[in-house]
Amino acid sequence: WCRTERVARELSTRRGGSSGYAIIVESATHQTLLWAGLSMRDAPGEGEFTLDGDRVLIGRMVTQMVWSKLFYYLEHRQFHNYRFLLNAQSAQYFRSLDMEPIDGLVPGFHTEIDPSVDCKGFMLERFLHQNGLRNIFERDAAGWPPICFAAMSNNVVVLEALLDRKVDINQATTKPATEVNLPAKLTALGIACLLRNNEAVELLLCARAHVNYKDGFGGNALHIACAGDNPHAVRLLCHARANVNQQCMPGGSADLVSALLEARANANEQFRVHIREPGWWLLMNVMGVRHRVSPSRLTMLAYHHYDATPLMFSILSGSLDSVSSLLSARARVDIQNYRKNTASDLARQMLAPSWLIELCSTKGQQDKETLAESDTFFV
Repeated sequence: WCRTERVARELSTRRGGSSGYAIIVESATHQTLLWAGLSMRDAPGEGEFTLDGDRVLIGRMVTQMVWSKLFYYLEHRQFHNYRFLLNAQSAQYFRSLDMEPIDGLVPGFHTEIDPSVDCKGFMLERFLHQNGLRNIFERDAAGWPPICFAAMSNNVVVLEALLDRKVDINQATTKPATEVNLPAKLTALGIACLLRNNEAVELLLCARAHVNYKDGFGGNALHIACAGDNPHAVRLLCHARANVNQQCMPGGSADLVSALLEARANANEQFRVHIREPGWWLLMNVMGVRHRVSPSRLTMLAYHHYDATPLMFSILSGSLDSVSSLLSARARVDIQNYRKNTASDLARQMLAPSWLIELCSTKGQQDKETLAESDTFFV
């Protein structure tokens, strides 16, 4: 039901109701601005239900909300948003629900193609009509080609028809979709991986789609499959020799912190930027000076950055999910940064939740006792 509440907000037709951010109240003094982009992978039907019969109720609600939102987009001439929702609805909202996605709202479809003679051609013509696209090579105003929309809807028949007509399988989007944090240069393969449309992934790989095509974040389809929580696509891409060493935009999740800790990264390493890294050095020092005049969360992080530990950065940035992982990995809270502040001191300054302040204080006392014991021996 929490996922359904999020969906209701996303599909709201009220002004500002579907913006990409929500405020999470962590405590009486700590709030977090949550970006809802990766909620694309959290379909309501895939949540845990106490009563399985609730799926039927949710399916009816989602159908009505999607229909209303599609009509709203058409009425306000937001044609790219209409295409995006029309093709993403199956994976984003209807997965694991016993309801069929909405076929489209554009009337007046006519074609001379006989579906009994050319089924693929007929389905392609219908796809273009419902998406308001005039031909198989036309991009919409947001820079998306038809093949990317077909991959988004997991429409294998339309994908086959496009490939039969020699459409470039590696056509990519030219503009980012900032409302859902999708980069530019996304190919059909990347989109299918993100939405777990694995039938489309298999077809595109069989047609020799470029597995290491760099998107706007510098990553490849393998990074996107991981972001979409799609292990099956990861296996398919690795089998197709995707580059597992290709770098992407770093950071962004507590899971990555846990993975680094499992790989034996130093949980207590202290951060130091030197002048030989002029970009970072200048940014941190300018923001640190600005903190004295116009303080903000960013300037506070810069002011306390030198000799800060990963735990301190997690507290300063509000990444509370990472704090638990670091403390479980024996991150020390008694270490001081250049400003002589510990993690507990920073938690108080940031008005962190009381449980975090208490946890840091308790852990600090335990660390002191452990150090005292390590300095004692018996004969």
